[in-house]
Formats: sequence, C-alpha cells, structure tokens
Amino acid sequence: MNDGIFDPRLAVAVADVPARFVKQLIDRDVWHEKGHACPDCPQPKEALELVVHDYTEHNRTAATIRKLKSDRREAGRRANHKKWDHPGEFEDCGKCND
Repeated sequence: MNDGIFDPRLAVAVADVPARFVKQLIDRDVWHEKGHACPDCPQPKEALELVVHDYTEHNRTAATIRKLKSDRREAGRRANHKKWDHPGEFEDCGKCND
C-alpha cells in the first residue's frame, strides 16, 4: 500500500518497463517526479520516487484499506462470537477479544 508512490527502478526491474519509457511517462504527466506542479497529486518524499497521476482517484488509499481491513476483522470476530455461541457480550468475551 503506497498511494501510488513508487521507485521507478522497481518498475524497470520487476514490471519489465523499459527504462526509456520512464522518461516518456514522466514527460506525459502519467508519472510525476518530486517537485511536480500537479495540484491533485501528492509530492514524493524522496528524490528517486515517482507518483502515479490521480492514483487515489482510481484506487483506494492506504488509510482506507487499513480501515476496511480493521472493520472486516472486527466483523469476523463478532460473527464468530455469535456463531460459536460464546456466553455474554462480545466486548466482554475473553476468547474473542485478546
């Protein structure tokens, strides 16, 4: 989870993006370098990082994903509390809240 910020060396090494395309994607504002002027995109923190233009417009943010996982985890614990017929309230159950 990175909110669209990445190291372009990974794109070249892992995703097999030819190095010459990195510059073209930056020139076409598909990817932004640190110090870019796009008001909609965050600034990369490191000089070697890039950010995907409008990444969070089309993808969930890292914070949203963490919240969703947390909510689903708790919903699962609550459902298991009921499914296994644990006595008492969910909040007081030692088996469901460790």
